[in-house]
Amino acid sequence: MKPALGLLGVIGLLLTGCSGGVDYYTPGQDQVGLLGYDPVSYFEGASPKLGSQQITAEHDGQTYWFASKQNRDEFVADPAKFLPAYDGWCAYAIAQGQEIAVDPLNFKVTGGRLFLFYRTSSSNPLDEWNKDEATRTAKADEEWTKLAK
Repeated sequence: MKPALGLLGVIGLLLTGCSGGVDYYTPGQDQVGLLGYDPVSYFEGASPKLGSQQITAEHDGQTYWFASKQNRDEFVADPAKFLPAYDGWCAYAIAQGQEIAVDPLNFKVTGGRLFLFYRTSSSNPLDEWNKDEATRTAKADEEWTKLAK
């Protein structure tokens, strides 16, 4: 992976005007995965739930928090089912060959996959993603094979 792209992406977000109240998740740098949001909960309803520091699981060096023991057990049984696509980097940016930190509350679940996105005060890449999701997903999958090496 190219961690410099993530740093450049964050700098780019700062220069383009991130919305002030957004907390960004930087995969591989933040110790708590998804900033504490329960990865299983993304698949359960309209918005993810904040997990508990008391109900956790480790996966690939990240600690994930869960809203319930049942969610933790589901995750432990099959982490790949619940982890975000592209290791948690912004799906829209990955389609453009960049790794950019995300707002864990800006997401979409489709085709059994969790896609995360950044957002700024002036734009939301999820809107662009939705305009041609099939093409953008295919492009992001293709670019990810290059970036993930």
